[in-house]
Amino acid sequence: MIEPGQPFDCPQPITITKRAVETLLGFAREVYPEEASGVLGGNGSQITHAFLIPNGASDKLTRFSWKPEDFLKGLQQIKEHDLEWLGVFHSHPTSSSRPSRTDIDNWHYHSLSYWIVSLENKEEPILSLYRFLHGSFVEQDYRVVE
Repeated sequence: MIEPGQPFDCPQPITITKRAVETLLGFAREVYPEEASGVLGGNGSQITHAFLIPNGASDKLTRFSWKPEDFLKGLQQIKEHDLEWLGVFHSHPTSSSRPSRTDIDNWHYHSLSYWIVSLENKEEPILSLYRFLHGSFVEQDYRVVE
């Protein structure tokens, strides 16, 4: 299994490529009104790829979870691209990009970046980045780069 990276421990701010943002936003719109999800890969604090993982939750409208084989496939894609596992993303189809109680209670990878796409306004989605500190999520700044 691939070990989680440490994107917040890098001296540079977290960046995400425009292509990765377009990939995760496109997937969120495609599966709407269900929650979309996936893993993010890159190097250091630079996220360059979004790898999509099917939602395996029984209630896909308000939850996301991964079947083990789909999760492992996402991590394998990161490895095949010679990248570090830097984050996880999922969407909130009908609510804000703030982490829910379920998000907080089910987060196991405290060193990774946590991204939420809000499609509350589908024409203007909001992508927010969070860091898990002391039992809760703290919103972080990021930059989109080419």
